[in-house]
Amino acid sequence: WLKASVAPAYAGGGVHDRCTMAAPAEEALIANVRTLLRKASQRDSLCRQDPEMKVSEAQKWKGIFRKTSHDGSGHLSYAEVQKMVRRHLKLSERAVPDGVLEMLFNSIAMRNLRETVSSQEFVRCISESSVKAPARRDAEVQAIRKFVTAALRRDRVWSDKDVEQWFESHGLAADSLWSPSGLHRFFREVLQLSPRELTDKRIRMLFKVLDKDHAGAVPAEALRDFVRECVATGGTVPERLAASLPGDVCGFARWARRRDPKGCSAPFFYNGREVGVATRTGVGGTPQPPPDARGGRAAVPAAAARSAGQAGAAARSSGGPSTPRRQPRSLLCGRPGSAPHSSGGSSEQQKRPTSAERCAARRYRVGAHVETMNRIEQQLYEAGIDVRGHLYKSQSSPGLAW
Repeated sequence: WLKASVAPAYAGGGVHDRCTMAAPAEEALIANVRTLLRKASQRDSLCRQDPEMKVSEAQKWKGIFRKTSHDGSGHLSYAEVQKMVRRHLKLSERAVPDGVLEMLFNSIAMRNLRETVSSQEFVRCISESSVKAPARRDAEVQAIRKFVTAALRRDRVWSDKDVEQWFESHGLAADSLWSPSGLHRFFREVLQLSPRELTDKRIRMLFKVLDKDHAGAVPAEALRDFVRECVATGGTVPERLAASLPGDVCGFARWARRRDPKGCSAPFFYNGREVGVATRTGVGGTPQPPPDARGGRAAVPAAAARSAGQAGAAARSSGGPSTPRRQPRSLLCGRPGSAPHSSGGSSEQQKRPTSAERCAARRYRVGAHVETMNRIEQQLYEAGIDVRGHLYKSQSSPGLAW
């Protein structure tokens, strides 16, 4: 059915008369044939790659063309290409129909307006499908640049002069050629990029991008140019140094550059001593008392509760708001035997809190602060940001305080 659908479009005329623009469906068929031809050349027993001798793909196809050509010139006509596919590559007509094979041959012959194709032209044509779409390929190359830039930052590579010194320090010659296995060792051993950061598939894709001549090897200058591009797109030195400030917690470098808490765009502030608990993002309600030694909740100290109640009663009796106002310390904690100067006119005397009551109130404030920080970290963790344990360390450690 495939041959019957393709053959009428190319009925009549010579080779060059049939060299028209291929439709998208025909391009998909040609791409499948290119993949089959590459796989067949790899399993060919006569041109199988020797483990001890690295043979490029161009050299393998050159040997196949010489065996198939009747005069040994390395140029094949359509009948000889069909013979090569059927006999040497062992691909039947069911796998590669004659109509699709003819379309592939015409797409190569139309470029040079000849009746024959060479091995170099054939290899260049079947290698086109191995390169991805330009937009997707550029996106993956950009992702590779980010990981390479991060690896170069670890080695203090900031400029082109540093790149040359870095290559010399690793003993990488400027006139060498990089094979696929050599480029793989370069990313794994020299740059120390793990497979999780840079997969083997992306390394092979980058090798095809750098190998513009399809020679099976990447020149050292092409690799150096790629490294220079990574260094050039990495930013300036002050921006890199700002990313390593002591206030940087969990990699939030872009938030650490601004030191003003009021102008900070972060969803939370590192310095909790300057921001009240009630103003923190995502924090609401009244903090619960910390658990006591028996596993329950410790009650609020009696002195604090009694002073807060008296302050609220005084404010309401004077016609003020229902929210307790901040009273002077003499009203809350008077001296032993002295009566507080209350606006409500109460004659009840307040006792000064004992040492045990002050310790209980201090423990309650610390527990409420820790519980608030834990609640913030839990909300961030549920949102996808894992900073558990780091926020409290950033406020407790003097080296990380702003």
